[in-house]
Amino acid sequence: MPEPNHRNDAGYRDGIECRGPKLIDVVGMQMHLLTQDIDPLPQKADVIEIMQGFSELGVRVAITEMDVNLTYVSGDYPTIEKRWTYQAGIYRDMLDACLESGACDSFAMMGISDSMSWLVTSCPGCWFKPQPNADPLLFDRNFLPKPAYFAMRDGLLGLPPGTSLPTPQPTPTGGAGNLALEKPVTVSSIESTEYPANNAVDGEISTRWSSRFSDPQWIQVDLGDIYNINRVVLNWEASYGVTYIIQVSSNGSDWQTIYSTTSGDGGLTI
Repeated sequence: MPEPNHRNDAGYRDGIECRGPKLIDVVGMQMHLLTQDIDPLPQKADVIEIMQGFSELGVRVAITEMDVNLTYVSGDYPTIEKRWTYQAGIYRDMLDACLESGACDSFAMMGISDSMSWLVTSCPGCWFKPQPNADPLLFDRNFLPKPAYFAMRDGLLGLPPGTSLPTPQPTPTGGAGNLALEKPVTVSSIESTEYPANNAVDGEISTRWSSRFSDPQWIQVDLGDIYNINRVVLNWEASYGVTYIIQVSSNGSDWQTIYSTTSGDGGLTI
C-alpha cells in the first residue's frame, strides 16, 4: 500500500490513464497486517487519504483479505486478552477508514476462524512458516467471537469507538464455548508420551493426541456437569478416522449415539 506522504497524484493519474480509459475500475488493498515483525501498521487517517486519492481519479477501492497477525506483538501485549483488544482496535480503525473515506465499496476478511487461517496451516514450499499463535481473525479457534468481531459489529452499527452494545453472556445453566477445554480426559491408548491425552482438549492446534495404530480406539471427556450440546468440533491432523461414532452420557455408563459416519474425510469436522 503506498504511503500518503510519498503519494503523487500525477503519478497515480498517469499510471491509470496510460492503460486506457476505465481499464482500471477498482483497486484492492490486501490487508495482511503485521505479517512480519518489521511490517509497519497503517494509520486510519493515512488509509482514508489514500482511498480518497484513488476516488479523485475515478477508481473505487476495496479492502481485501484482511487479517491481523498477533505473532510478533506478545512482548508489548503479554496476555491474550491484551493482544485481542489491541487487534480489535486495528480492525475497527480499518473498517472506519473504509466507511469514512466514501470510496471503499467492500471489506473482506481472509477467513473466519483462527483455527483455519492460512497463517497457521502448513504450506510446503511457501515463503512463510506456520505461526500457531497468529490468532488473526474475528473468531477464535473454537469459533467463538473475539473482541475484533464486536468492534466490527459496533462500527457497522455506527457506535463511537469505546462504546459497545452489551456482549451476549452465556446463561448460568446452558454453558458456552468449548465445554471440553482442559477437562479430564481418558483414552484407549497413546502412541507415545509426545502425544498425551490432554493434548486433545488443551485448545492448541499445534498439539495433538495420538493413539496406537490399531482399531478400535476411543477418547472420553468428562465435562463435569450436564449440558445441552449443540455441536461437536473435531480438528483432525493428517491422519483421521474414517469410521467413528460420537456418543454422550449423563452418567459415564449408559451411552447414546448422536452421530456416526463411515466416510470421514478429516480436516475440521463440525
